[in-house]
Amino acid sequence: MIFNAVIVLIIVAWLCINIYMVCISQCLTNNMKYLNKIFVTAIIPIAIAFSSNQIAVSIKEKELKSKYIEMALDVLKTPPSENRKNMRQWAIQVINKYSEIPLSEEAKAELMKENVLTVIQSSVTVQDTVIRKQ
Repeated sequence: MIFNAVIVLIIVAWLCINIYMVCISQCLTNNMKYLNKIFVTAIIPIAIAFSSNQIAVSIKEKELKSKYIEMALDVLKTPPSENRKNMRQWAIQVINKYSEIPLSEEAKAELMKENVLTVIQSSVTVQDTVIRKQ
């Protein structure tokens, strides 16, 4: 998204400069030169505003995705039970949707049956403690 907005900005700026140069090189009347300057100075801020908006939207989308992942991880940290089965399925779907590497069917099944995330976090904490003591 950000890359696309920057490309649009560069293309629009390049076009405006070329239009401006063509108009000046053809020795247009003073009125046309004045209108051309107004046109060029209006297009550049519009392009910058559009690009800035695209960047802001992209940042907000990433923030929203990370919030969903945090919520999903919180659900998966709780022990599995029959009454939370639908929540765990939702959490697994969210992680699978926003992950660059999708979960395998075996990993999904493990997350549905076991509280794997707590085990992983506990082992990381134990390893950190052992490393600090050494």
